[in-house]
Amino acid sequence: MPKKGTKPVPAVYFVSPFYDRVHLLWANASATVNSVMKDDLSQEDIDLASIELEEELRWQTVAFYVRRVAWFGALLVLLATVFGLLGNGWAANTQVGTEADALWMQYERFLRLQVASTLEIYVAPTAVAASNNTIEISFSRAYFDDVKMETVVPTPEEVTHDAAAITYTFEVNDNGRRPTRVNFYFTPQRFGLIEGTVGLRAGEMRGFWHLVYP
Repeated sequence: MPKKGTKPVPAVYFVSPFYDRVHLLWANASATVNSVMKDDLSQEDIDLASIELEEELRWQTVAFYVRRVAWFGALLVLLATVFGLLGNGWAANTQVGTEADALWMQYERFLRLQVASTLEIYVAPTAVAASNNTIEISFSRAYFDDVKMETVVPTPEEVTHDAAAITYTFEVNDNGRRPTRVNFYFTPQRFGLIEGTVGLRAGEMRGFWHLVYP
């Protein structure tokens, strides 16, 4: 509660830039009125001055809100860029699994509709050796309802389908000292949330997702 005898602070004081311009306009208006009174101008001149003042106040109000909206939009674009919502950034790239697992995958969370992206899958040497230099990478079949697989490198020896999964089989010729890398190049076919799972056919399936923009 304000103390007795004190006036509450108008809310407009907290919008400093806008208030300053309005205050200046009213000061100019007061000077104009004083001039009118001194010069004994006609009522028509007084009405014209009032109309001009109202127009100026209206444009100043519009300009104030346009600037605020523009600054807010620029801030949103900056945050989206930093966090990777526009394709590259801190949160754009992620990984499923770790290098201690039999399989792990690096991919992009945020995609654009019909713009190509890549799933980079790595299979540990121990998993390759345990399968007699053959690896089978499986994806949930539902994932392929939402994406189009363009190219797989290296070329798989076989691709098999069943009701739940699509499996790619590769023959690996390596010395077993480093992970085997397989790149899946694809394009999303719809916007919104796309979810899938990936894993070795005989191992654990791990979930992942993309958010696709139009």
